[in-house]
Order: sequence, then C-alpha cells, then structure tokens
Amino acid sequence: MKSTSVGLLAFLCAVAATFPAQARPKARKGGGSDDMNFQPEEISRSKPESKVMKRALRFYESGDYYSASIFLHKVLSGESGDSDNTKDKATFWMGKTLYHLRFYSASLNYFDKLVQKGHRRTLIWLASLSRKLPESTGILEKIGTYAEKSPAALEAPELEPVRTQIFYLLGRFYYNRGDGASLNKALTMFARIPETEKVYPRAKLFEGITYVRLHRPMQASSSFKAILRYARTHKGKLGSAQFDEMARLMMARVFYQAGTVALRLAWKTRKQNLYRTALKQFKLSIKYFETIPVSSLNWLEALFEESWAYFMLDAEIRKVFLKDYQGFQKALGNIHSINAPFFENYFFLGKPESLILRAVIYYKNCRWTRARETLREFNVVYPALLKNLYHVTKMFPDNNDYFEYAQKMKKGTAGLSENLAKVVPSVLMDRTLLKRFKYVEELDRELKQVESAEPAWKSTAIAASILQDLSLQKSLAIGKAGALARNRLKRLSRELSRLVGSATDIEFEILEAKKGRLAAKARREVIHVKVRIQKPKVDDEHVVWPFKGPWWKDELGYYRFVVRNTCRVK
Repeated sequence: MKSTSVGLLAFLCAVAATFPAQARPKARKGGGSDDMNFQPEEISRSKPESKVMKRALRFYESGDYYSASIFLHKVLSGESGDSDNTKDKATFWMGKTLYHLRFYSASLNYFDKLVQKGHRRTLIWLASLSRKLPESTGILEKIGTYAEKSPAALEAPELEPVRTQIFYLLGRFYYNRGDGASLNKALTMFARIPETEKVYPRAKLFEGITYVRLHRPMQASSSFKAILRYARTHKGKLGSAQFDEMARLMMARVFYQAGTVALRLAWKTRKQNLYRTALKQFKLSIKYFETIPVSSLNWLEALFEESWAYFMLDAEIRKVFLKDYQGFQKALGNIHSINAPFFENYFFLGKPESLILRAVIYYKNCRWTRARETLREFNVVYPALLKNLYHVTKMFPDNNDYFEYAQKMKKGTAGLSENLAKVVPSVLMDRTLLKRFKYVEELDRELKQVESAEPAWKSTAIAASILQDLSLQKSLAIGKAGALARNRLKRLSRELSRLVGSATDIEFEILEAKKGRLAAKARREVIHVKVRIQKPKVDDEHVVWPFKGPWWKDELGYYRFVVRNTCRVK
C-alpha cells in the first residue's frame, strides 16, 4: 500500500567607443577566464572575412559587447556579404557576446544552431550556460543531441577543463530519457566523474537513483555508500552534510525496497532464508531512517516511511518467526508524531496516508472500532479536499492564465479555502516546478535588461531581435510552467483519490469481518478471543511515560502505543 532532485561574470562600467553613455562589461586581455582561454573553432572559409566581421571581432576583444552584437548581427543578416562558413563563426561569437551581456537565454539560441552542426567548442559554452539557466530551457537535450551526433568529439583535448561537467550533464540527459538503454548510458557517464570533482557527490546520487530505477538495489547502495565516504572525508565542506543526509535517506529506501522484493519471493517459495533476508533489509531500512535528524526538512517523510518498515515487521515477519518486533506500536507512535499540532500547516502525502496505515494496523489486530474512528478522522478532511482540489485543477483552461493563478496560490492570495491553502502551496514547491518558475524570472530579467538599455543600442536590429525572441520564449515558458503546476495538482488529486479508495476498501473489510463474527455467533459457535497485549520495551537509557497531553517537541519520534490484539484464536 506504500507509495512507492563558470562563475558569475562581473559587470563593470566602462566608456564605450560607439555608445559613450553605455555601461558594459570590462574586457580582459586574451578573453579572460570567462572565455575559458579558448579560441573560436577553426571554420574553413571560402572567401576572406568582411570588414564588418573583422570589426565585430575587434569590438569583442576590446570588451565592447554591445557594439560587437550590432556588427555580428549585420553579418548574420547578410548585410556584409560574408560566406556561410563565416556566418557560422559569427553565430559562435554572437553566442559568446550575448553570454557576456548576460542575455543567457538569447545566447543559448545561437549556440543551439551550432549544436545541430556539431561544432564541439559549442559544448564548452553550453556547459557554462547550464550553470546560469535551469533545465527547463532544454539545455540538457541540446548537449545530448550534440553528443549523439559526434560522440568521439567528447574526447577532444580542448574540452578538458569542462569534460567532467559535460559527462555529468550527459548523464542527466540520459537519466531524464528514462528507458533502459538510456539509463545504462547515464551510468556510464556518471562513472567517469572522479572523486576530486566538485560534482562527484551529485553524480553519485544520480547514479544510485539510476540503479534503483533499474531494480539493482545492491549497486544503488554502493553508490550511496560512496557519498557517505565522501561526506566523511570532506566534513565541513559546503554541501557535504546535505549529500550525506540524502544518501542516508536513499539507503533507507533501497533497503526497504530490497525487503519487499525478498518478502514477495518468500511468499511464492516459502523459503525461510528469504524471510530472514527480508527481516534484515527492513531492519537496515529502519536503521538508516533513524539517522535523519528531527531538525531536517526530510524528517517527517523519513518518519512516515520508517512506519511502513515497522509495519512489515509485525504484519508479515512476526507470524513466520513468532516474535514480537514492536513494529505496530512503533509505527503507531510515529503516526502520532506526524499528526502532532506542530505540523498542522505543513502538508505532505504521508500525512493522509499515515491515517490509512493506522487504520490498517488496527484492522490487523481486530480493533475494528479504533480502525473506524481513524477512517472517520480521514473522511472528515480528505474526500472534501479531493473535491475542492479537482475544482482547482479545472480553473483557467489556458495554461498561461493558470501560471498567474499558480503564482497567486503560492503567495496565498488566490482565495483558497483553509484546507486547500495548507495543501496547495506545498505541492507548488516541487523542485522541477520551481525551476520552471525560475526560468520565467530569468527571461523577465533579460527583457527588463533590454528595456533599460541605452537608447542607441535599444533601437538597433539586434536589440529588436533579442526582444522578440525573449518575448516568445517567455510566453512559451509561462505556458509550460502553468501546465506543470496544473499537472502537479492533478497528481496529488490522483494520489488522494487512491487513498480515499483505500479507506473505502478498509471500511468494507471491517464490515465483512464483523459479519463473519456475527454469523459465527448466530451458529452458536464458540469464539475464542485471547487479548494479546504488546507493551513498549525500552533500554536502560529510556523510561516509559504515559502520554496525557500536552505535546512536547522533544518527545516527537519517541511515542509508542500499547497494542491490544483481539483477533480470534484458531
């Protein structure tokens, strides 16, 4: 039942030869570090470059990027009479020029034209742009397209400074594709990134998740363990603690997955060693879930997922080895913490599902009254929430309009009901969706930059071209972001619908069980019921303290329930 993410160019003011009042980036001799010490790719020419092209390059070398953009546009528009080869070269330099001017989205469009032709130094600049632009720009697809057209070029010497970053980006590209062959290609790319690289822990994280998607949990755990070793050797380094925590969380999930696989095989074969394997994997899962600290943003999710591992111990393993693992009482205690008033305004899908799990635990122990009380608690909130959520997804059929609505929902100004106001903003904080929103913000920034430019440049053909291009990109980006926001809410709607269906199923099972017991009584059968009480067990460092309220934050995660089983003795 369990539901199974080139440093910033400095802008300095200087006096321009063409536009005396125009602010522009200051040039560095030899192109500077932002040019990454690469010369433009050699492109054979059928005739000499025009004076216009040569003048454009002189402006670029002097750091007058605004003037360079004007003359490069003359070449590209055909005014200079240059050959197609020279136009390709101008396209390359235009991409670089716009990058320096911080028109990153516009720059990407020019480099994309060269990607289709396989000019390998374009990869260097795409790698740089990947640090400036979110994935929603399609930059991974552009890098992947180039690599598939010219795979041998990835080994070119001039790519050495950015080679490992390109391997990482290609790994992400193949990972996003998602089919089996592509996932294996992703593993090949991630494996080529050495531990000395800054992107190594992120690559290992994706490598582990890729193995999970390929149903290879042992290899996945090796990747996550590599992150734990990296975090230990780089303790205190920026980001190492976050990677350490994420690796522990993924390890817990991998062990849980391995436990369920072993359990399914055990059901089919009835082999004791498979049950022992499942037991070991569930215990390892719990061990890693318990390393997530209360202060972490992942703590509630870890607590909920750990509850399922505890549930499996008592629901499935206990009846094989006839041993009480305290799984039910710990799972119920975790659910008690998850639904504490401290988290009243925080929503994640584990919250409603925790109530379903609680009802299942009571049902398993024939505590039908408590199970139905839990289902009533669930039904007071979530069926109505599902209905309202469905209505929200149908608002504003046009995705561009829905984007504006999503922005209002994020800010709490959309006039949502109290329950929806708690749920919807958390869904709209989805990382992929936030990247879409961020891209719209980036396009808006670039448009404002055009509007605020000096009139002398703003009135040129290249400025008009950039303005038109960015306006179109922004409209498309807003539509895609609006569509994704709607889809994220639809996904939540589907998950809530599944849980509402589960609640109905449990209610039906309870009625059937009660009918069976009533039928037995009608037949005057003797019903033997032995109440089995599972009490909390504690070590020497803890004591049992009855909960009578109020809630205390330092008690969260330590609650345990006394579980009474009132099922018939066969």
